[in-house]
Amino acid sequence: MTVLIVTAVLLLYAAYKDIKQNRIPNYFIVIILLSGILHLLINTPVEWWLYVVSMTATLIVFFLLWISGFLGAGDAKLAAAAALTLSFPDTYWFWIFTIGGGVLLSATQILRYDGIRGIIDIFWRWGMSIIYKTDKREKDDTFPFAPIIFLAWVVVIW
Repeated sequence: MTVLIVTAVLLLYAAYKDIKQNRIPNYFIVIILLSGILHLLINTPVEWWLYVVSMTATLIVFFLLWISGFLGAGDAKLAAAAALTLSFPDTYWFWIFTIGGGVLLSATQILRYDGIRGIIDIFWRWGMSIIYKTDKREKDDTFPFAPIIFLAWVVVIW
């Protein structure tokens, strides 16, 4: 239980760094990953491999989201490191809360500042970037995703 509290504090700090710098350092993701490994070593679950499968599956899902341009690489790595403390079916709920929260937050922000035209513009640029293989995001279109990962993880662990 103590390791989960430490992991929560580390994820909260990663969310803070993402808000302040729009970046999550790799060394910090490694620390969260080591915290997850420590959680597995202390609890030694019989089906420990399910936790590793959970992390791997989360990395694949969020890597695909990164390739699509919906989130940053640091966010994908952070989600995978956090998922090492989850097993199935908790991993599915983590995906639903994280991806759903990201969609809701981004849609709310776009509607708030640009209206429906902003959402159409985002999808237009994303579609054109796939066709012409250009960068999918502009700096103004990004927002910190680590707080959503933190909140989804806390909800699933709780």
